[in-house]
Amino acid sequence: MGRVVLINEAKLLLAEGIRRGLFSEVRQNGFPKFIWSVSEYGEVFEAKTDANGTGEYHGYPLEDEDAMHLYVKSVWEERCRIAGQ
Repeated sequence: MGRVVLINEAKLLLAEGIRRGLFSEVRQNGFPKFIWSVSEYGEVFEAKTDANGTGEYHGYPLEDEDAMHLYVKSVWEERCRIAGQ
Protein backbone atom coordinates (compact mmCIF):
# COMPACT_ATOMS: atom_id res chain seq x y z
CA MET A 1 0.00 0.00 0.00
CA GLY A 2 1.30 3.47 -0.90
CA ARG A 3 1.57 6.44 1.36
CA VAL A 4 -1.26 8.86 2.02
CA VAL A 5 -1.04 12.04 -0.06
CA LEU A 6 -2.60 14.99 1.75
CA ILE A 7 -4.73 17.54 -0.09
CA ASN A 8 -2.08 20.28 -0.11
CA GLU A 9 0.47 17.98 -1.74
CA ALA A 10 -2.16 16.72 -4.20
CA LYS A 11 -2.93 20.31 -5.24
CA LEU A 12 0.77 21.03 -5.71
CA LEU A 13 1.20 17.88 -7.81
CA LEU A 14 -1.73 18.91 -10.03
CA ALA A 15 -0.39 22.43 -10.44
CA GLU A 16 3.12 21.19 -11.23
CA GLY A 17 1.81 18.69 -13.77
CA ILE A 18 -0.04 21.50 -15.53
CA ARG A 19 2.96 23.84 -15.32
CA ARG A 20 5.17 21.22 -16.96
CA GLY A 21 2.59 20.52 -19.65
CA LEU A 22 1.89 16.94 -18.61
CA PHE A 23 -1.81 16.74 -19.32
CA SER A 24 -4.05 15.25 -21.97
CA GLU A 25 -5.87 17.25 -24.61
CA VAL A 26 -8.18 19.86 -23.10
CA ARG A 27 -11.83 18.96 -23.62
CA GLN A 28 -14.62 21.29 -24.72
CA ASN A 29 -15.42 21.93 -21.05
CA GLY A 30 -11.94 23.42 -20.57
CA PHE A 31 -10.45 20.61 -18.48
CA PRO A 32 -8.02 17.88 -19.53
CA LYS A 33 -9.15 14.35 -18.73
CA PHE A 34 -5.72 13.45 -17.27
CA ILE A 35 -2.91 15.31 -15.49
CA TRP A 36 0.36 13.55 -14.63
CA SER A 37 3.07 14.50 -12.15
CA VAL A 38 6.01 13.17 -10.18
CA SER A 39 6.41 13.68 -6.43
CA GLU A 40 9.60 14.73 -4.70
CA TYR A 41 10.02 11.02 -3.85
CA GLY A 42 9.94 10.00 -7.51
CA GLU A 43 6.40 8.59 -7.39
CA VAL A 44 4.44 9.00 -10.62
CA PHE A 45 0.81 10.05 -10.26
CA GLU A 46 -2.11 10.26 -12.64
CA ALA A 47 -5.12 12.44 -11.88
CA LYS A 48 -8.36 11.86 -13.76
CA THR A 49 -11.47 14.01 -13.91
CA ASP A 50 -14.95 12.54 -14.06
CA ALA A 51 -16.90 12.05 -17.28
CA ASN A 52 -18.85 15.26 -16.65
CA GLY A 53 -15.65 17.29 -16.60
CA THR A 54 -16.39 19.24 -13.44
CA GLY A 55 -12.73 20.03 -12.88
CA GLU A 56 -12.53 17.76 -9.83
CA TYR A 57 -9.76 15.17 -10.07
CA HIS A 58 -9.08 11.82 -8.43
CA GLY A 59 -5.40 10.92 -8.30
CA TYR A 60 -3.57 7.65 -7.90
CA PRO A 61 -0.02 6.35 -8.30
CA LEU A 62 0.96 4.60 -11.52
CA GLU A 63 2.67 1.24 -11.12
CA ASP A 64 6.30 0.98 -12.23
CA GLU A 65 5.30 -1.55 -14.91
CA ASP A 66 2.76 0.82 -16.47
CA ALA A 67 4.06 2.21 -19.79
CA MET A 68 2.63 5.61 -18.89
CA HIS A 69 4.73 5.60 -15.70
CA LEU A 70 7.93 5.33 -17.71
CA TYR A 71 6.82 7.98 -20.20
CA VAL A 72 5.77 10.52 -17.55
CA LYS A 73 8.97 10.03 -15.57
CA SER A 74 11.17 10.49 -18.64
CA VAL A 75 9.34 13.64 -19.81
CA TRP A 76 9.34 15.04 -16.25
CA GLU A 77 13.08 14.50 -15.89
CA GLU A 78 13.77 16.02 -19.31
CA ARG A 79 11.71 19.11 -18.48
CA CYS A 80 13.51 19.44 -15.13
CA ARG A 81 16.86 19.41 -16.96
CA ILE A 82 15.66 22.03 -19.44
CA ALA A 83 14.38 24.23 -16.59
CA GLY A 84 17.67 23.75 -14.68
CA GLN A 85 16.01 22.07 -11.70
